[in-house]
Amino acid sequence: MNFKEWLSVDESLINLGQKREPKVSGFCLHNPQINQFAKENSTNMFIVFAFVFYTIQKEWQIVRQTFPNFLKWIFEDAIPTGDWNYKQQDFHQFANMLGANKNVRPNEAAYIAELWQNKNAIYSNIMRLMRDDGSPLSNSSEFDIWKYIFQNVKGLGITKSAFATQLIVGKFGCIDSVNT
Repeated sequence: MNFKEWLSVDESLINLGQKREPKVSGFCLHNPQINQFAKENSTNMFIVFAFVFYTIQKEWQIVRQTFPNFLKWIFEDAIPTGDWNYKQQDFHQFANMLGANKNVRPNEAAYIAELWQNKNAIYSNIMRLMRDDGSPLSNSSEFDIWKYIFQNVKGLGITKSAFATQLIVGKFGCIDSVNT
């Protein structure tokens, strides 16, 4: 599925408003769809990482309302033109934490631009690290994936690297919720 299909699909793919039993978490409902999507190809995994970046220091409602415009800008403007300056975009006031140094590169999505350049290598390395062998967490592929993300995806700290791992692998709960 390409970006435009993903963006325009009705919410049957990942229906964030669907009713659920009180004992069933949103994580249990949505994460299997998200990690399957992430594993399909490097562009999908890039979209998941872009989502993780976009959630930094934002309330969910803001992310929910403005992330589609952010993705639209990435695929329709930033990638084709190579101009990662988002100051003129309607989401710009919510797009904090996307640049490597706000004093040097204000309003530039430097981390996202670098992520796009390295998406194939990141995808290949993460997919190579995936295995389900029942190892304890300290020796597991999930831990290896977290370490790889933390060490190789610039701009993600410990917590957001864990969030990305959770979205890609499909195990564990959202560490952001626990920390909050």
